[in-house]
Amino acid sequence: MKALKGHKDAVLTVQLVRNSIVSSSRDMTVRIWDVKTGHCLRVLQGHEGPIEAVVVDGLQRKAYTGSWDTSIKVS
Repeated sequence: MKALKGHKDAVLTVQLVRNSIVSSSRDMTVRIWDVKTGHCLRVLQGHEGPIEAVVVDGLQRKAYTGSWDTSIKVS
């Protein structure tokens, strides 16, 4: 078991998408991790509140996020 460190507050969601792990947090970020290495590949920002919902469309390479700031964002 390996720990993926990078979020600065509680992790709220985790998804496995192909060879990546997608996590969202109360720190208002979504992080995309490489499954094999455990390295953070990308950090998505822009919400003004914790991100409690994430849907990833692996075919179109888009992430849809929902936050306590009452917004939905598409990345």
